Amino acid sequence: MNRREKAVLSILCAVCLAAPASARPAPAYAAEIPAGRTAAVAGNAQTAADAGSGNAQTAADAGSGNAQTAADAAAEGAQTSEIPETSGAWELVGREWRFFFADGSLARNSWIRYHGEWYYMDSYGYMVTEKRRVNGITYYFREDGTMATGWLYDSAKDRWYYADRSGCFHTGWLKAGGSWYYFNSSGRMISGGRQMVDGTMYSFFASGKLVASGWQGINYYNADGIRDASHDIRVQGKRSISTEEKNGITEAFSRIPPYWVQRFIDEGWELICYSDRKYFSAPMTDRGIYYVRYKTDTVYKKIKFTDPDALVMAFGEFIADAQENDENSGKNTAVSPSGGLPVTISDVAAGYNRYVEDNGGLEDLPSYFSDTPEMIFAKMFANYVTPSVRADIRTEDPGLACDFDCLLRVYSENSKPEAEEMDEEGTYEPRSGNGSRAVTGPAGDQSLKRPKASGPALESTDTG
Repeated sequence: MNRREKAVLSILCAVCLAAPASARPAPAYAAEIPAGRTAAVAGNAQTAADAGSGNAQTAADAGSGNAQTAADAAAEGAQTSEIPETSGAWELVGREWRFFFADGSLARNSWIRYHGEWYYMDSYGYMVTEKRRVNGITYYFREDGTMATGWLYDSAKDRWYYADRSGCFHTGWLKAGGSWYYFNSSGRMISGGRQMVDGTMYSFFASGKLVASGWQGINYYNADGIRDASHDIRVQGKRSISTEEKNGITEAFSRIPPYWVQRFIDEGWELICYSDRKYFSAPMTDRGIYYVRYKTDTVYKKIKFTDPDALVMAFGEFIADAQENDENSGKNTAVSPSGGLPVTISDVAAGYNRYVEDNGGLEDLPSYFSDTPEMIFAKMFANYVTPSVRADIRTEDPGLACDFDCLLRVYSENSKPEAEEMDEEGTYEPRSGNGSRAVTGPAGDQSLKRPKASGPALESTDTG
């Protein structure tokens, strides 16, 4: 079995069941300790009862309308105090790692806390590097031994999972990156279609995001994911739009940030589909005739379109106009999480142009539209929200991705990555400069590396 096959098998049918509640109070760092474990912290064995079972969040804990964000779930019942490291030393045996506690005993069936990560040593004392069931709970360990948390992807079956900071597979509602997702009792994310949750029927995009502040076909769903016919797309024309066109509308709104859709609604805008028209204008450009299949009417607050493929750019123009008004009126709420400084359209445009110069390959507009800044931004926006392009920008230019997300009011922290961003193990971690995942654990600790040679032959000799 090759590495990729093992990675796929490692997350199939992974189920995390919450450990029984404990009467003892949980330590301040319990939310980050694997559930149902025997954790060796600072050389002392700590049982699951010591840490409590508040780390695993069940569907009942989340509940419809009262769901917690991933960060809330991780911090439940906990203060953000630092988790102590496990005292002891690593030993490399062949190609496998073992860990000895400070008293010299070999760690067996034990959790190890090392450099901020969790590891598990099996009954023979070797570090686990695959899926492993520990005290009735299924965990996933990467090849470097670190316990996987966050988003996990089974590429063979195109299934997504989310492991909480305790390592448990998440069930129920999860808010990540500003959008809601729902995970069934086995931890699998619901993607596409409809799902009954606590007596309410919800719709989901193929990406897994709840249809909220957005359209599925011509039907509008409010911020709570509830149908609201008062904002349905109005069809202007004798021809009824086809199922294929409705699917195109749904796909477009799976990429448009809910913040801007909600603002569109709050400010009294309307969407109109002109089913009998092919385009609104067709100027002759340096690349031939360019068909413009949408029109953004800022006076009467209407976006008119003839083709669902034009919706993303149409909303890009709406965003550009609204954001420019915010910046000119001193109401810009797009703030960088790192420096706390406002992010502007010009900041994003400058970074985007640098990225295109270095990487190329992105479609742009004919020079005919060079004096229409809103349309130029709309094209940037349409490119960025294309999954493969966004995945590449996140890898090659994280700073630009952060600025873009800030401007679009998309919360980068904990947001669902694209399938293209997942590694061969089905996990997602920040990449190093060469695009690969930084190796952690004992294998990545240079201080534990064996010298290629040693002994008197390498020592300097005093010839004086």
